[in-house]
Amino acid sequence: MLNKIQNIINEKVLIIDGAMGTQLQISDIKQEEWMYEGEDLEGCNELLNLTAPHILRNIHDAYADAGADLITTNTFGSMNWVLDEYDIPQTSYELSKLGAQLVKESCDKYSTREKPRFVLGSVGPGTKLPHLDILNMMICMRVIKSWLKVWLMVELIYFYLKLVKIHYK
Repeated sequence: MLNKIQNIINEKVLIIDGAMGTQLQISDIKQEEWMYEGEDLEGCNELLNLTAPHILRNIHDAYADAGADLITTNTFGSMNWVLDEYDIPQTSYELSKLGAQLVKESCDKYSTREKPRFVLGSVGPGTKLPHLDILNMMICMRVIKSWLKVWLMVELIYFYLKLVKIHYK
């Protein structure tokens, strides 16, 4: 897979899709789609991987249809320590897996021999940052490692990590 990407990059620039949060903000998300086990979790965008996959499919498909080569997972905030703020940290793996599977479906749907599409995993900073000593870096790496198992199943090519900003003294 990486050789395939490298060959493509040698021939042309790859286009990454746009912002997920912006697209979710303009989507018609019903109040019941924010519900999980009787609780209203509005604002937990990653929950939509489970409760409103049709919305994510529409977003991924629109980016692929517009010509994006790399389609990003809706997993920016699905770390268990972020989901803990919604009292659902146990869903981290499931929501990450669903997010990857949804992108894989769109990539498979829009890929052609001439223009393959690829899954790009999103790992966001969440609300607690290791570089501020709020969160142990080993915990971060354990979560990312569990995600990689999922992402390898859907042939994720790269993931981008926005966890730390290192300051040297």
